[in-house]
Parts: sequence; structure tokens; C-alpha cells
Amino acid sequence: AADACGGPEALAVRYYETVAEMVTALKPEIVAHLDLIKRNATLAGFADLSLDSPRIRRAALIALEAVEASGGILDLNTAGWRKGLGEPYPAPWLASKAKRMGIPFCFGDDSHSPTQVGSGLTAARLYLLNNGLSAITFLTRTPGSVVGTEMMRQTVAL
Repeated sequence: AADACGGPEALAVRYYETVAEMVTALKPEIVAHLDLIKRNATLAGFADLSLDSPRIRRAALIALEAVEASGGILDLNTAGWRKGLGEPYPAPWLASKAKRMGIPFCFGDDSHSPTQVGSGLTAARLYLLNNGLSAITFLTRTPGSVVGTEMMRQTVAL
């Protein structure tokens, strides 16, 4: 994939462009794993690739602008720690930029088994606080509503 795109940096740029296109087209309520490309880069042996080069940052900003325009919520996902990345999704520079843009966050743990449910949420809270965020947003349904109906947002202090 990196060769087809013109190298690892170009692949990362295309990844963020695709995220922006997806968010614009589908307008998901929650956008998860915003910078999943960092895990894929590590797995592909591009661990030395700086995923915050100016070109990649511009593409990531366009993805964040799409999230902002769609009214989406970013998932602060703890799986990055569990998978050995040393940080959650998204990276600190993306979390700080999203905060400045007013994009809300929710928590996610990418559970793949019952033992992973809630994994890293205490650290996630501190991560958000350390990146200037003081609230978390979550979705609820009104009593008696059915799947597929619009969700209500609630925001609470961290």
C-alpha cells in the first residue's frame, strides 16, 4: 500500500484524506481510531516514520475539520496503550488540536474480550486532562426509543 501511494508518508496522508472523505459522506456520531495509521505504520516496519510531518499534519487537520463540520465526537481510545504504542488514539498533538477546535471526546477501549472492557479508562481521563480537556461526551437514547433513532448527547466533567 505504501508503494502504491508513493511511500509511507504519502500513505499516511491518503489515510487522513480517506478519513475526511468518510466523515463527510457518512457523518458518524463517533469517529474512532483517528490515527490508527500509527499502528499500521509500526506493524509495516515504518516505525521511524514521523507521523506528524507538516504534510501529514495538514491532512490530519482536514480530517479534524471534517469531524468538526459533521458535529462528530472523537473517541479517546485506550487500545493504543494495550497494543504497545505508548499512547492512545489520538496522539497528543491531535487531541490538543481537537480541543482547540471544540471537538468533544468520548471514551473507548476497543474491547475484544470481557477482560478488556474499561481497560485504561483511568489513564484516559488523565490523558484528556493533561491535554486541556475537562469534559467527556456520551450518547444516550431517550427511554422507549429504538435502535436507529437519534441519540442525545450528554457532557459531564472529568
